[in-house]
Amino acid sequence: MKDRIHNGYREAARIARSSGSSFPLTFWLVPPVKRHGMNAIYAFCRLLDDAVDEAGTISEKHQRLDGLQNAYTDMVQKQCFANDFYAALYDTIHRFTLPLSPFEELFEGMTADIGDAVRVKDETALWLYCDHVAGTVGRLVIALCGVPESVGKEYAIWTGRSLQLTNVLRDIRKDLSLTNRIYLPASWLELHQVSESDLLTKPAPEKVVALCQYVGTRCKEAYHRASELRPTAFQRETRFSEALRGVYYKLFQKMEKSGYHPDVTVRISGIDKLVAGWQGYWN
Repeated sequence: MKDRIHNGYREAARIARSSGSSFPLTFWLVPPVKRHGMNAIYAFCRLLDDAVDEAGTISEKHQRLDGLQNAYTDMVQKQCFANDFYAALYDTIHRFTLPLSPFEELFEGMTADIGDAVRVKDETALWLYCDHVAGTVGRLVIALCGVPESVGKEYAIWTGRSLQLTNVLRDIRKDLSLTNRIYLPASWLELHQVSESDLLTKPAPEKVVALCQYVGTRCKEAYHRASELRPTAFQRETRFSEALRGVYYKLFQKMEKSGYHPDVTVRISGIDKLVAGWQGYWN
């Protein structure tokens, strides 16, 4: 069993390294044992994302996601591991006493991304989606770092909302043109009299710029709310979450500096991510 766990953590680290995401860049801030757990959590999320985002019919995507859910259920209920990775994930869950509900809600969030088109009705639906695909990860991370769910859940949820809305704002055109997904609530589009075709128009009409500025304001509110909810008794245990929030806030600040203009492509370098993560960690 030890060999399976060891091999599973190696596979999790490989998945994390190959992702190109900002998330794994911050893993070096935590001790090795927790770093293994971070890799396992991240790799699981990556597997779910790939199941939904890779090419295939709706039926094929459901089949891939169902296969992962069955493997997860067998791991939790029967201690039966589809491969070595699940042995490592099981070890992480039990070593750090992680809550299971975030894993289950992750599947709900991923299911929402399967279809010919994704549309979000209103702000309540937006936050629910963010909570399922990002807040869940935040809840697992703080639990791994030693923050009780009863204390840190709202902090993790608002951190997830701020990070996910940053992604949504950055990728409005890409999400619509490549995957026919619009995560901005229809109520927000209606408020600014923006049509779906307006979102793809270049140069961006003034009403689209105004919509993006509105989203930017709501995103900034989410960052501030997360900061307010950081548990004062668990400053040390929330450092990793703050490091990750720091990386995303650096990206958000560049978007803010551009006026949230959809015609401006915003990126931050690997060095900037490392510096922002370090500063967030010690904040």
